[in-house]
Amino acid sequence: MAFADPPKNQEGPAWRFLGPHIADRVCLDHGVEYRLTKPYHPWRNAHAGRMNRTGKEATAKLFHYEDVESLEARLPSVVAAYSFAKHLKALKRKMPFRSTCDAWKSNPSALKIDPHHLIQGPRR
Repeated sequence: MAFADPPKNQEGPAWRFLGPHIADRVCLDHGVEYRLTKPYHPWRNAHAGRMNRTGKEATAKLFHYEDVESLEARLPSVVAAYSFAKHLKALKRKMPFRSTCDAWKSNPSALKIDPHHLIQGPRR
């Protein structure tokens, strides 16, 4: 409910007046296919929960930040370390970036841009 209007709430005068949920509008504006999963679905929630726990362990539980800005300054390096250095069991021990590159090679139409353009340094 926090990020979408379930189908049962997508009708009636209030919905017609307010329009789609903000998450739906942002996805439409950026061409993102927005999918909903069943609430409290065990493996979906477990993946998200594990990702959140990994982020907390690398930031808030590891360091004390004086303010939000210092935490936000650290987040890009945490995301980069996760994407380029962490081997994930769910991806058959591949790193998320390597898995994305493999998906690009097998079906380039599934992604909008070449993932190699998302990293710094010489392009392949």
